[in-house]
Amino acid sequence: MDQCAKQVFIFFILWNLGWVDGSFAYIPPSQFITKTWVKKHSAIKGLKFKSVVTGYHRNKPTEVHFKETMVYDPHSLLLRRWALDDADKKLYFYERKLNSASVFSQVLMSHDLEKVMGALKEVGIPIQTEQELLAVKTEVERTQLEKESLLNWNGTIAWVIGALSDQESLKPQIWFEKDTFLPLRMIYSRSSDDPIYDFRLEGVRYLREFPYPKSITVWKNVDIILNSQLSDFIGEIDNIRSGSMLPGFTEVGKNAPSNLRDLIQKYYEIFG
Repeated sequence: MDQCAKQVFIFFILWNLGWVDGSFAYIPPSQFITKTWVKKHSAIKGLKFKSVVTGYHRNKPTEVHFKETMVYDPHSLLLRRWALDDADKKLYFYERKLNSASVFSQVLMSHDLEKVMGALKEVGIPIQTEQELLAVKTEVERTQLEKESLLNWNGTIAWVIGALSDQESLKPQIWFEKDTFLPLRMIYSRSSDDPIYDFRLEGVRYLREFPYPKSITVWKNVDIILNSQLSDFIGEIDNIRSGSMLPGFTEVGKNAPSNLRDLIQKYYEIFG
């Protein structure tokens, strides 16, 4: 059992014995929270998802939308995505390795704890490794090193890494539901030149033990940019190989309405 797991185990033993006041807001180490989530992605073969992506204007859904099919191979890390119209004609193609995709996509699907932690740290979400926590001398110093809080989100309690209060809404942060360790929210910017996006997740659908959100809504400041709604979680597939299509818009996609092309391009800028 690693050091983070030991700390959590000891706390819950004491809590169950009544030796720790229930009002004591113990928060597990950020590495333990992240590890518990990432472990949910282990021992799964290739996955296939279908979603509907809808654009928003003034925080209301518009008629502009497209369907997306996504396949992912955890062994090769190959991630392929197609945007399709209502007649299932391909409009756009995307392909890359998961570890070069967006941090948000890595968090949703990767089974590699070190890669996920590194990606989160790279965008400013302060995950503290076990080695970093053990390098300081006292438990007080370890607590100060961790930037975590316990906050309310839509009627549930969440472990929050990166924000100590609701007022720190623009800082890079990630929220996990306290009892299930499922992600609820993630705020970050890909670089100092890019906008800060707020990803909000609702509901979950499972394939065996693999969880995926039913709804992902992307906010920019106080405005909703788009929503992705899971329509089908098809199941495990084998032998996902690199395709022959060129990334980007197809000929059909190039002739699609400009507002639809704009939505597709924005979606893959954010999720790609």
